[in-house]
Order: sequence, then C-alpha cells, then structure tokens
Amino acid sequence: MTSEDTGPEEGTSTAPDDEAAAADEAAQQALDKASRKRMLIGIGGTFLVLIVVFWFIFTFVIDPQIVVDAFLSLEMWQLGVLALMAAVVFVFLGFTFKITLGGLGLKDATLGMLASVAVKGSIPGPMDTAFRFRLAVAYDYSVEESTLSAATLKALDWITRLLMIPIAVGILVLSGQGISLVWLAVFGLIISVAGIALLVGVVRSERIAKWIGELLQSVVTSLMARLDRESPPDLAQRVMGLREMGSNLVNTSGLLGLGMQIVIQAAWASILTLAMYFIGVDFDVLPVSVVWATVALVYMLPIGPGFIEIAYIALFGLAIGFDNQMLDLAAAGVMVFRIFQWLLPIPIGYGLILYWQKRDNFNLLSADRATYQPDTDADGHEVQE
Repeated sequence: MTSEDTGPEEGTSTAPDDEAAAADEAAQQALDKASRKRMLIGIGGTFLVLIVVFWFIFTFVIDPQIVVDAFLSLEMWQLGVLALMAAVVFVFLGFTFKITLGGLGLKDATLGMLASVAVKGSIPGPMDTAFRFRLAVAYDYSVEESTLSAATLKALDWITRLLMIPIAVGILVLSGQGISLVWLAVFGLIISVAGIALLVGVVRSERIAKWIGELLQSVVTSLMARLDRESPPDLAQRVMGLREMGSNLVNTSGLLGLGMQIVIQAAWASILTLAMYFIGVDFDVLPVSVVWATVALVYMLPIGPGFIEIAYIALFGLAIGFDNQMLDLAAAGVMVFRIFQWLLPIPIGYGLILYWQKRDNFNLLSADRATYQPDTDADGHEVQE
C-alpha cells in the first residue's frame, strides 16, 4: 500500500478537511432552507389564488347554499365508497411507479405517488416530477434510473391524457346519443390526434425529431429574447433524448404502464360520475366523459388547482346551461370528487414527506437536481463493483 492509501499519518492535522466538510454542510443547509422557502411561497401563493377562485365561483356562478345542502345530504356509506375507490386508484398509481423502478415495493410506490399527488396539488409546475426523481434517489436508485423513471411517468401521463378525448368520443359514438359539446369533442380530438402524431413522429423518425427540436429551440429562443431572458440550452438535444427514451419506453414497460394509466383515468372518471349520482344530478351522465377528457388536457398546463374546478364547472355549464339549477348540483359533485382526488391527499402526502425527511435526513422537496454520490470505502475511495 502507498501512503495515499493508508490515510493521514498520526499527528497529521485534518483541519482543512474538517473545514471543507463544514463548509459543504453549511452550503447544503442553506440550499435546503432556500428550497423550503420557495416551497412555502409556492404553497401559500397557490392557496391564496384558490381562495380568490372559489370566492368568485360561489359569488357569481353558483348558489353556495345548494352546494352545501347537497354535500350535507351525502350519507357516510356513500363517502366511504368514494374514499375506497380513490384508495384503489392510488394503488394503481403506485403500480405504475413500481413498474418503472425494478425492485420497488408496491407499498413504498403507492405512498410515494400519494405524496407526489400532494406536491402537484399544492405547487404549480413540474415539482411532482422533481419529487419523484428525488424520492427514487432516496430509495437508493441511481441518478440514471431515477431520471428515466420520472421521465417515463410524465410521458405516460401526457400520452394517456391525449388519448382521453378519442376514447370519450368513441364512447359517445357507440352509445348513439348526442351531446351539446360536439364542437368541444371535435376540437379536443384534433389536439389529441396532433399531439399523438407528434410524439409518434419524434419516436419513429430521427429526422422529424431533429426538425422539431430545432424548431422548438428557435421559437423558445425568440420568445425569451423578447422577454430579455436567457433561453434554455440544448432543447434540440433534449428532444433527441426524448426520442431515445420513447423507444426504450415502448420496448420495456411502456405498454403496461400506458394501459394502467388508461385504467386510472377511467377510474377517476367513474368516481366523478358516482359523486354526481350520489349528489342527485339527473342529466345524462355521458357528457361527463367529454368533460373529464377535456379537463384531462387542461390538467397538462402548469396551473393551480382552483382553475381545474373552474374548467369543470364551465364545461358542465356549456353542457347543461348556466341558468340550469342542475349546474349547482353538478358543482357540488365536482367539489365532492375533488375532495378525494386533490384535497385529502395533501395533508396525508405532506405528513409522509415530513416523516421521510426527518427519518432519512433527505430533502425531498428541493427543485434542484440531486447529485449522485458513488459508494466509497473507509478511505473515501470509490468502490468498483
């Protein structure tokens, strides 16, 4: 062994190393504190907007008394059925997480997705994707595996949402019944087909992927220049990376994951329909499929949760008329549904996050990319497997 391998000799001062370690720890603590501050600002801003949105809805759109009376009319067994169905959906979500990370247990995957839904429901933007990445790293998966898992889940979610409109239109065609939202279904169908064709083109053709990447880089650069901001680099290369990831996705667990995501969307739509039925909505439930599919597209935008409720109520208003008293009951049904899909997971999810962070001392809510640290021996040398 050389002297380098034996570590510091007896009597040698390690003060510089200790100072460097202390500086690194202080820097990490400062980073974690800044991340928590951004998180709290994001959550506070979200709920402030939410208060304003619901004030507007209950003041100018619907009768709050009808909504309250409809909600209080629900029996405990009805709430229990909705809660049980929502719990099953979260298990399905956990299964999709599990199939993107080999060896991950279903319990850990389900709790992780529940926490991810809490993050997405309280912080607008891609924080849920960053959270799933950091959670996978906390589960001792490599940066590469964690990145692929987070990107795969996001891709599956987007592809499924693009498929919702064609599926909803197919249901309406097979049912043989009309709907007052035909124009909305057609418009959504055009967007869905275009989006799916774009994704297929990127995955199947290197030339199309390169052209789309260069076009995207040009448009974003021009837009950022007008805003006096720096454009994100290498967008074209990221599109090419998406193409490679898409190919791997199809060849591995992509089809199973896509099927599970479609089941999940259908399950949420069923819970919404059942909530409407329990509330007493007596108009044709078929419009729910188109309304759900359209909101699924809206949900792809980085908007706060309150605007999702506006989208639901606005679309139901278009379907049955804004002067129809049934709209108040439909709004009550939406509120009940969103309690189980959005509101209840937030305190449960953040309770899990705080427990994990206290137990493992790992910052799961940082928007900054985690750094992979290889396994080392007692002397600090990387262990080669």
